[in-house]
Formats: sequence, C-alpha cells, structure tokens
Amino acid sequence: MQAREAASKSLNDARIDHITKLPVRTLFMESAESLLATCANTNQRMAVLYVNLDGFKKVNDSQGPAAGDRVLAESAQILRATLREGDIAGRLGGDEFAACVSASAERIEALASLIGSRIVAAIGAGDTGIGCSVGIAFCSGNDPPALAMALKLADEAMDEAKRRGKGRLVISARSHLPASRHNISDVLTGRSG
Repeated sequence: MQAREAASKSLNDARIDHITKLPVRTLFMESAESLLATCANTNQRMAVLYVNLDGFKKVNDSQGPAAGDRVLAESAQILRATLREGDIAGRLGGDEFAACVSASAERIEALASLIGSRIVAAIGAGDTGIGCSVGIAFCSGNDPPALAMALKLADEAMDEAKRRGKGRLVISARSHLPASRHNISDVLTGRSG
C-alpha cells in the first residue's frame, strides 16, 4: 500500500510545477475542460488568458536562475490572488502562464486587465524590468477542441501584444466575441486598435 501511495504522490507532484505551485499544462488542460463543461451547463462564457512575462530572459540571464525562479513564483502568486474561486491557472512552461475564467465577455476582459496590470505592477516594481503581455480568446464551444483552439488564439493574441510593444492585453479578433468587441483592445495601456 505504501508503494501505491508513493506512486500516487509522485504522479501528483509531477502535475504541479515545483517553482510556481501551479498545475502544469496537462493538469491545467484537464481542469479547463471541466470548467468548460460547467460553463456549458450554466450558460456562461469561458475565456483563456495567455500570460507571458516580458523581459524574463534578461533577468534569468543577468541575475541567474534563482532570480528567475523568484519572478516566476511571484507572478504565479499574483495570478492566483487575482483569480476568483472556481477560475483556474497553470504554468504552460518557461515564462508562460494561462488562466481560464468564466463570466460575461465584459467581466472576462476586466479580469484579464486586472491580472496583467497586477503582474506588471508587482513584478515591474523591482529592478528586474519585467512586464507582461496578455492574450485573451473566448471558447466557441464546450468541447476539448474548442478549448484547444481558444488556447491557440490566446497565444496568438499574446504574440500580437508583444509585437505592438509589450505590456498590454490583446483580445483575439478571431475568437467568438460580441459584435461590439471584435476589434483588438489594448486595455493595459489605455490604447485601442
């Protein structure tokens, strides 16, 4: 029995990132699928937020891996503190995080803005020069392919945020949004379009 418990603990430990204490990609996606099913049953929308730290490589290279690990752990703590009960977060790898939130489209955009601005403020307050770029996409259905597509679109939107100058949020124009929200918003910087 002890060997079985040890194996189970080892498997659970492998599904949680040891630096950030967040689920790794596999566990994050499993949890996101469960949240998506709940959204389908409650007529809510789900969005995927893709968060990437700006300037992380510079910190890791110039100050060492321990400083990089502190930045990652602090970013994860801010992400957890910003989300509501029932929302989920995970570390996808490197300096990339994701969150899934459910609410109206307007609430999700505000929440993404809050997450990004808190990370930028908390991490940027130090001498590290860290900021973040956030991409957001809405799920178009309630099945795993819809979730995978939303993650891909949120990643693309995050890349667009970086191309537009970093330190901002971009909403995917390709995800299913209300007609009034089909333009790209840069809400972290107060710019649009």
